[in-house]
Amino acid sequence: MKEITRIHIAKVPYDAEVEAKKALESYIKKLEAYSSDTEIINDIEIRITEILAERGVAKNSVVTVADIEALKDQLGEPKEFMGDGDMAMSEENIEQTTTFSRKLYRDTDHAILGGVMSGIGAFFGVNPVWVRLLFIVLALASFGTALIVYIVLWAVIPPAKTATDKLQMKGRPVTIASIRELNEQPVVTQSVAIGRQVLIVIAGILASFGALGSVILVAGATARVLVAPDVHSIWHSGEAQVFVSAFVLFAISGLLLATLCVLGATAAFTQKISKRLVVSAVVVTILGIASFGTGVGLAQYGVTLRQQAVEANTHEVSLKLPANSRTASSLQVDAPGFNVKYIADTGEPNARMRVVTASNGEVPKVTVSLEGTALKITGDGTKLSDVCYWPGCGQLQQQIIIYGPMVQSIEAAPNSYVAYSASKQSSLALTAKKNATITIDEGIVDHLEGVTDEEASISASDATVRTAKVTFGSDSTVNLGTVQTLDVANGNSCPAGKFSRLDVWDAESLTVNGSAKPVQSGRLTCLTLSVEGGRND
Repeated sequence: MKEITRIHIAKVPYDAEVEAKKALESYIKKLEAYSSDTEIINDIEIRITEILAERGVAKNSVVTVADIEALKDQLGEPKEFMGDGDMAMSEENIEQTTTFSRKLYRDTDHAILGGVMSGIGAFFGVNPVWVRLLFIVLALASFGTALIVYIVLWAVIPPAKTATDKLQMKGRPVTIASIRELNEQPVVTQSVAIGRQVLIVIAGILASFGALGSVILVAGATARVLVAPDVHSIWHSGEAQVFVSAFVLFAISGLLLATLCVLGATAAFTQKISKRLVVSAVVVTILGIASFGTGVGLAQYGVTLRQQAVEANTHEVSLKLPANSRTASSLQVDAPGFNVKYIADTGEPNARMRVVTASNGEVPKVTVSLEGTALKITGDGTKLSDVCYWPGCGQLQQQIIIYGPMVQSIEAAPNSYVAYSASKQSSLALTAKKNATITIDEGIVDHLEGVTDEEASISASDATVRTAKVTFGSDSTVNLGTVQTLDVANGNSCPAGKFSRLDVWDAESLTVNGSAKPVQSGRLTCLTLSVEGGRND
């Protein structure tokens, strides 16, 4: 039976064999003889407790002579590494024959904020500068979400406090030589400390602005929902409860984001991260993600219900055309809120209307009349919003399709939309009033004449046009494909910023206000010309 005594190593209590205690005391005295640095001795004692733990010798367990011999073999003899001895030789041999596992710590010695990035750099053997740059890119790409991840890592990853922690962080062997070398390295310079303080202040300021911005965003969105008339139809729909619940959850997530920013600003300005603050940040983050995700799910569900309601109340009805509609040679459209599609056809003229009806079955009034040789379409699809309470009852849901004779001219009244299709015709005249749109979907037109009013547009890029003459109004747009001859009339003066635009793929010749011009992109007084076929400046 061996005699047992009580010892303390780095303030950790053990029971030890007397011979083991003597061997350990002798070893420690040799270390103290070679170095008077108490910090090195303390770090070595901490390392001894770790080696004992690796051998299964826990607190209050018995330390044997075999344990002391094992740790001496692992740490090395003091004379080999301390004082004037050859410090590098044994460590180099160890590194050449042994692979050491790395542990992730926060490198507080080279930290700018919490040492997370410098610790990750040390763990992977990468310069911390590259890790910080990558983090900045991720923070910008994720709109600040990466900052939350940083705070969590700051709380979870332990700091490298002891020499053993710092060596294991870099994957280096924990020997007397490496501990001594580490303790002899210079401390963080004053410039790094100053840079750290500057970044902390900047982070606090950004977090403060983030909190203020989140509150303003939530307040602005709430005001719009309560006041804006274009949102009121949602509250009259069958999906109102779903959309309201989704909006409330979005508002809550915005306020939670503001709270998280306040916590971040508090940590930055006080330069203290308590356990309570970390727990609060984690809880707020989880609640914010949960509320936002649930809000997205509810909003998507509401959109699905809305689409089902629109589809269930979408109907096609026939339109009565006047007698002798086949004699029409021109088309006049005054139907804001409708997509009017006119298809030149040799068969019997016919028309139909696709609309979303209200709950009472009401549909917008549309009339088709023949005035001389002009086929006139009159109606107002925008009035449907007065009786239709389903979100989505908009212009794109109201459509009039007419099959009739080929026409020589088309006039679109203000705010009207007309699409025209014909196989081939010699000439076609287009007049687009204010905010109106005329589109030639397909076909061949030998000569096209277009007149646009203010903010109107004409598009014939999908049709084959041989020659074109265009007269521009203020701030209007014309889009053509490849033409042989292009004649443009445009004013020499216009309101500030009210430039018209002509987009053409290519043209053999261009005349502007009677003067020949090169076919290339550029500014022509109140007209911006864009040539997409390769003749740009």
